[in-house]
Amino acid sequence: GNNVIPVNLYSDNINSHSAYEDISNALVPTAMPGVMVPVRQVATVTPEWEPTSLTRIDGKSAIVVGADMKFGKSQPTAVRAIKRYLKTADIPEGVTVKFGGLNGVNNQMGPEIALSFIAAVMILFFFLLFHFKKISLACLTIGISTLCFFGAFFGLWIFSLDFSITAVLGLISLVGIIVRNGIILFDYAEELRRDEGMSVREAAALAGKRRMRPIFLTSLTTALGVLPMILSHDNLWMPMGVVICFGTLLSIALITLIMPIAYSHIFSRGEKRLKRTQDEA
Repeated sequence: GNNVIPVNLYSDNINSHSAYEDISNALVPTAMPGVMVPVRQVATVTPEWEPTSLTRIDGKSAIVVGADMKFGKSQPTAVRAIKRYLKTADIPEGVTVKFGGLNGVNNQMGPEIALSFIAAVMILFFFLLFHFKKISLACLTIGISTLCFFGAFFGLWIFSLDFSITAVLGLISLVGIIVRNGIILFDYAEELRRDEGMSVREAAALAGKRRMRPIFLTSLTTALGVLPMILSHDNLWMPMGVVICFGTLLSIALITLIMPIAYSHIFSRGEKRLKRTQDEA
C-alpha cells in the first residue's frame, strides 16, 4: 500500500560501478529455503535525488565510517588493526581520527569508573580500619584482595573477552567479596590472640583451618551463582560473570593459604619486638 518499508540489499557482486539493471537482477532469498528471485520481481528500482545532512560532531564537520563486527570477534583487536593501518595512510592535514564504539565508551567513561573504583576501595579501607582498629591489618586485607585480579583477567583471557565496563563493575564486586572473606579469617585470628592468648603463628594457622570451610562454601556458591551470566554468552553481562567466577575461585586459595601466612609474617615481627621490649623492661 502506501506504507514505506526500508530494505537494505547486500551483495558481493554490486559495487559503485554497477548499473541499475545489475541491482534489478540481484538475487534475493524468499521464504522458501533454497529459492531465490531477482529484485525486479518484488520491487521497482529507480534512482532518486534526496536531500542529505551534513554530519557535525562538536561543531566540526565529520565523516562517520561504521562497520559491524562479526560474531565472537573482539572490537579492541579490530581497532588496533585500524590504528596500524592509519599510521601508514596518507591523512590530509587538519583531519583528526576518533574512534567510537567500545573504544569511545571506555575512553569517555573509563576515568569516571576508575575514580568510582578508587572511592569504593577507600570506603572499604575505612570500614576495615573502623572494625580492626589497625592500619596494618586494613592495608593487608585490601592489598591481598587485589591479587584476585589475576584470576579475573585469566578468565577474560580464556573466554577471549574484552575488558568492558561490566567487567570493571565485576572487579568492584569481587573486591568486596574478598574483603568479606578476609574479615572472616582475620577477625577470628584476632579473637584467638585476644581471648585465648595464642601467638600470631598459632592464631593464623588455627584461623586458616577453622575458617576454611565457610570461606570455601561462600566463595563456591558465589562462583556458581554467576554461571547463568557466563552460559548466556551475553556481550553485556558475560564479562562481569567471568570476572566474579574466576576471581572468586582464585580467592579460595589466596584466603586460605596466602592470607594466614601473610598475617603470620607481618604481625609476628611486632610480637617479637613487644617481647623484646618487655624483656628489657
